[in-house]
Amino acid sequence: EAFEKAMLVSKPHQDKADSRMDQIQQLLCSRMEPALVSIASANGLDEFIVGGSYVSRELDVVVSSVFEDVEPTNLKANDCDVFHGTFAADGESKFSIHRSSVQYGKVEGVDVEVNTVRGINLGGDNFLRNNDLNVTAACIHVKASRTDEGSINIAFTLHALPQFWELLFSSSAHKRIKVINPLGIDNPVTTCVRGAFKSKQMNIKFDMCGLDPSSGTLAKSQKEKYDTLRGWSGNPFPEYNIKP
Repeated sequence: EAFEKAMLVSKPHQDKADSRMDQIQQLLCSRMEPALVSIASANGLDEFIVGGSYVSRELDVVVSSVFEDVEPTNLKANDCDVFHGTFAADGESKFSIHRSSVQYGKVEGVDVEVNTVRGINLGGDNFLRNNDLNVTAACIHVKASRTDEGSINIAFTLHALPQFWELLFSSSAHKRIKVINPLGIDNPVTTCVRGAFKSKQMNIKFDMCGLDPSSGTLAKSQKEKYDTLRGWSGNPFPEYNIKP
């Protein structure tokens, strides 16, 4: 019920985005096409999902140029997540990844590290159903076609939750990084650390929405973020210690 209420609150922001969606997608394609061509070429991919902070950052730039009344959120990107593998026929299938397949590397034309991951039941809607924070609740579903001359043409569809548009369209004083669906979080401490790290990195307040940061376990990458947070002023978890 709380999730449905949050969606309704954010709906006006979705409507605002929809009113200029053609322009948003056109400008986004102009900005991202060279990078997407490089990703498709470097990994030999014909279809893939791009998500994470990279897409969010690019959308932030585009949206603030399309809407004169929107203040830039100044989102930052740590990396670019690329998912490839088996695509679902609908948006209701459960999205999952093969963690052992994750590859990290640089791709020419992409200014952040690219994380390439194999998954099953891929799709834009499926990806968003597994997202935990509004700041990363956007992705693009990319299809790459190759010409006889060897060049690559890119087409993509943009997917974003209303809560993502709410973050971009809110005034600076009211921007908040928030948990999308607190009741659907299986590992609260990971979401809390991710949200707190992005909050400090981007200077945007973080609302844990009632999550318990003492519940769950941290992977190595999130433990590194937790350790970094403890060294910053205003550490949101001063009373917590990680048990090995």
